[in-house]
Amino acid sequence: MWKQTTFDGSGLGLPSQFTLKTLVTASLPRMTMRYDLFSVKNEFRAHFTSTSRKGGGSYGVLEEFWRDDGQKQKIVLIKSPRVKDVSLRVEAFIQWIAQKCLAEQNLGSRIPQIVDLFTLPDGKDGFTMVEVQGSTLASTFLSQSKTIQHDILHIIAQTAILLHILEIGLGLDHRDLKADNLIIVNDPSILTLHTESTTFKVYSPFTVILVDFGFACLGAGPKGTLSVVNAGDTLPQLDPCPKEGRDLFHLIVSLYSVHQISSQFTPQLEKLFEEWMTVDGRATHTMAKKWASSEWIYLLTSTKQFVHLACSPVSILQAIRAFDPTIFS
Repeated sequence: MWKQTTFDGSGLGLPSQFTLKTLVTASLPRMTMRYDLFSVKNEFRAHFTSTSRKGGGSYGVLEEFWRDDGQKQKIVLIKSPRVKDVSLRVEAFIQWIAQKCLAEQNLGSRIPQIVDLFTLPDGKDGFTMVEVQGSTLASTFLSQSKTIQHDILHIIAQTAILLHILEIGLGLDHRDLKADNLIIVNDPSILTLHTESTTFKVYSPFTVILVDFGFACLGAGPKGTLSVVNAGDTLPQLDPCPKEGRDLFHLIVSLYSVHQISSQFTPQLEKLFEEWMTVDGRATHTMAKKWASSEWIYLLTSTKQFVHLACSPVSILQAIRAFDPTIFS
């Protein structure tokens, strides 16, 4: 889908037709000092009023605003870079097209929808996205869970299905999938994935949503070929995309590294995670126990040859079904 030459940017206040090449250098809608947003055609799009709620990570700042386009108001999040030299244009594009990819499967709510892409008064690029109401970080949700095995397997199974769809449709790797880049909403959900040999249908009491595409990439060929579109500049431009098993390996190590979560594991669940974290005979769960941070996983998975078939989406779903069939009923 993303390989098409042109895209319709009118809904974002961009030119009605744009390409990836023109997006990187094009003039964007502009935000004034008074938080009025105008399209590239200088047409009023919306006024923003801060709620004074702020958050974010190492590279980006998230601020909550009321967005008023003159007809309706809604709460949105504005994301802007912490430093001027970091551009969020490619990140916004990847999140925008990933959300569209899932929307084709009636799963558009599983990624926050991009609403605007613009230049701030200080020259930085920013974008707005729909805020997910009533959500909790997966790490917090699981740390407070009374049914840890049930909930963590549901989270991993839902995520595996979403990643499979994005990998097949876009060649997408998130590349920073960790417990704090999943949010949980307490709405029941059903996810279905049909493969050549079987069907997976996950019935969950809650919904998993993917966020933060600041390191994501899109590939254009078979798995393991070079990425074509990269968000951010932290990972090498020659990094293959997608890499089989990378995203779910990141997630599993991240979940295991949170003591409040892994300390509740049964011996059987501990063994399952250890099997998932064994890469080429190397028991990486020992590193997860040794170091408080899981940053070492990026050094491991950024190597060109990294592949971990046991953590591919379908392999993970098969392992969960063998371990606990009730996740799929």
